Amino acid sequence: MNSFATLLIVILVIIISCILTEFTGNAAKLKGPLQVPANTITPYQYRRLGYKKLGNGYWKKDWDFFYAKKKQKDPKRWMKLDTNYLKVLGGGYAVEEKGKAFFKGEVFAGNNYMKYIARGLKVFKGPKGKPSAWAQGETGATFYRGNRVAGIDSQKVVVIGKGWVQVAGKTFYKGIKVHGVAGKIKVNDDGTAVDKRGRKYGKAKMEEKKEEDINNSNKKKEKNVDEEVDSSKDLFGGPGPSLNHLFD
Repeated sequence: MNSFATLLIVILVIIISCILTEFTGNAAKLKGPLQVPANTITPYQYRRLGYKKLGNGYWKKDWDFFYAKKKQKDPKRWMKLDTNYLKVLGGGYAVEEKGKAFFKGEVFAGNNYMKYIARGLKVFKGPKGKPSAWAQGETGATFYRGNRVAGIDSQKVVVIGKGWVQVAGKTFYKGIKVHGVAGKIKVNDDGTAVDKRGRKYGKAKMEEKKEEDINNSNKKKEKNVDEEVDSSKDLFGGPGPSLNHLFD
């Protein structure tokens, strides 16, 4: 009976030793670097590495800030930002307290002559409250995707949706000014817009115009070929006289 009890104790000791070894091993792994493929990293594992998600692709670790593109899951490939403070505004925009501004990690204001141009930057929102790619600073300077748009300083940008905005009677599609638009526009589900006169603008219209330009170009080429043929006839006076009588 004593032998059986001793054997049982030995088995229990072995089992407890195995459990402790497994536990201490896992604890050591938690302190060390992640041993997983970068494309399988989970939000929990980012936190274990010390990264805090700020939104819009921006991250923080200790006093460092980073920007990660959509498919960049490996922190080693992230863009490190030259700042020790960052406030994420939405729509890809972020600012630091000294006036430097970022769009998707790239500095677009805050350096050299543009040092204060984006101070107090605010992002315009769409009809559903979603931040757009349009923003404006306290100076009135207006930006689309971090690029300054001339001629509309200090004007309110009305974000209509699907890339369309209107500013002080001007219409823009994805940052490009669209000419000839009359009044307010209505945006369709396919991304095209219609003004008060019923004229359509946008991708579908551009494709139609492109096809029309191609057709006009082809017609012009055919016309040029016909003119070349006609000019050759004029130059040589048509078919030459027969020389058969010289060989009779």
